[in-house]
Amino acid sequence: MRPPLRADDVAVDLDRLLSPECTRCDLGAASKKRALELAAEAIADRHAPLDARDVFDALLARERLSSTAVGEGVTAVAPGDRVAWIQPGSCRSVRLVPADRCVKLPEDVSTEIAGATLLRGLTAEYLLNRLLPVGPGRRVLIHAAAGGMGAILVPWAKALGGVVFATAGGPEKCAMAKAAGADHVIDYKAEDWVAAVRDLTGGAGVHCVYDSVGRDTFMGALEVLAPMGMAINYGAASGPVPPFPLQDLHPKSLIVTRPTLKTWIAKREDLDAASERLFSA
Repeated sequence: MRPPLRADDVAVDLDRLLSPECTRCDLGAASKKRALELAAEAIADRHAPLDARDVFDALLARERLSSTAVGEGVTAVAPGDRVAWIQPGSCRSVRLVPADRCVKLPEDVSTEIAGATLLRGLTAEYLLNRLLPVGPGRRVLIHAAAGGMGAILVPWAKALGGVVFATAGGPEKCAMAKAAGADHVIDYKAEDWVAAVRDLTGGAGVHCVYDSVGRDTFMGALEVLAPMGMAINYGAASGPVPPFPLQDLHPKSLIVTRPTLKTWIAKREDLDAASERLFSA
């Protein structure tokens, strides 16, 4: 039985990216590996490279929705509207979602694109536009440039006028980063990326490092930053950043931050503005 609607709820049918087999499976007991395989089979239209987390997020169906009913206090969303949200616990036929967490999808944005990009797209939006705005001539280094986040960060940073330095592992991934718009691509498996960034910038360094890797790369970021530069760690693919003396930041007046999307879209007006920038980018 569907739970009763509160005034600020939206009831959502999950028109999901899942195969019938996956829809029936018990995700609590399913292995992540098998879940990834099922989701990968269900995603037919890939407009950007997807990594494991992209596919698993699609499997959990957090981001592909169509509203079926709304609470009496909801005015921004109507039954039948295509909406999306970022929230766990969505692998079910009907989900109640707080209306102020719903994003109404523009007509020219497919549910497939929204499902594959909403989480990462909103993350890229605040990283590039609000945390440290990228503009003409700003030198930025993007790690894991061929991954799900890199595929959004690289072309968006370039479109904003940034000079994009990118790292990736192996010739194929480096080619993907180059095709996405990176000005300089470094194969970290074949060369010392810290030395390469220094050489490419003539020793000046970069203004910002976008680091989703964590333990294996973050301390190197401090070495390649220009004075008053910012190191942004927004992921920990290799593990969390180890403790280090705060005094290490002193010689170049460096700034480090470990942000999360949740706080950047906590206010309804911020979520709306971020979504509009994402879908119009």
